[in-house]
Amino acid sequence: MDSFIRTIRSHRIIILAVLAAALVALMIFIGLGGEDSGSKGSEKESSPDAPVVNTYYEDSDYPVKITDSETTMTVELTANTHKELGWDISYSDNKTLIAKGGKEEEGKLSIKLTPKAAGYVTMLCKRSSTLMDIPYDAVTTRITLVTAADDEGRLTISLSDISQSTCLTGAEDTDAPYLISENKVYIEDPSAWTLTPEVPESLSPEIFVIYQGSDENDHQYYSVTADYSLAENEEGVLPQEITETRLILENKDAGVKIKLELIQNEAMNWALRPAEE
Repeated sequence: MDSFIRTIRSHRIIILAVLAAALVALMIFIGLGGEDSGSKGSEKESSPDAPVVNTYYEDSDYPVKITDSETTMTVELTANTHKELGWDISYSDNKTLIAKGGKEEEGKLSIKLTPKAAGYVTMLCKRSSTLMDIPYDAVTTRITLVTAADDEGRLTISLSDISQSTCLTGAEDTDAPYLISENKVYIEDPSAWTLTPEVPESLSPEIFVIYQGSDENDHQYYSVTADYSLAENEEGVLPQEITETRLILENKDAGVKIKLELIQNEAMNWALRPAEE
């Protein structure tokens, strides 16, 4: 009997020793895992965040790609048309940023921006030309940037706002060119051109207000606005057909015909653009 009790006690001691060893091994494993995890975490904190890349106006002729790395920013401009023109870049404040741009190639230009003081700065990116003795900007991209110091005292740069406006030109190699800027169509001889509404039968063409005028330099144009209240129903709701309204710009002698639509641009101003069919 005493021998049996001693055997049981020996087995208990062995089991407790095994459990203790297993517990120690588990604690060592967890400790090593915790150290490894902490090491990776510190490396992640010390390494810079991955740059944030966004493309704006991707479907336009002038897409803008912005790569933001917090302490620097790269702006990549692309011109898919009017490649014979060059990019003209200006800044509202040259004391806020350091700008380094490469050489423009095939309408593409990359500019690296580094903040050197806290503040706001507007970057204007233009491609300009002249048609019918009328100077115009084929594209104007306005990029508003904010530079500030973070909690660690580093100067950072971020995008506050971006907007873009364009001018449309056509028939430039003929005797009847035209220039569309916002809601105006500039032409040399208004008598050779017509600008007429094309609307569904359920709507009145009088929703469009077309005016023929000239600027201070006697450049002739048609301007267009709209009074969509004429198309509202009794509940003040516009019908779906309003999206089908168009304006036809035509010069029969020159064989030029273009279908336009009137929209409100980012600045909520009336603007003409080629109609999407």
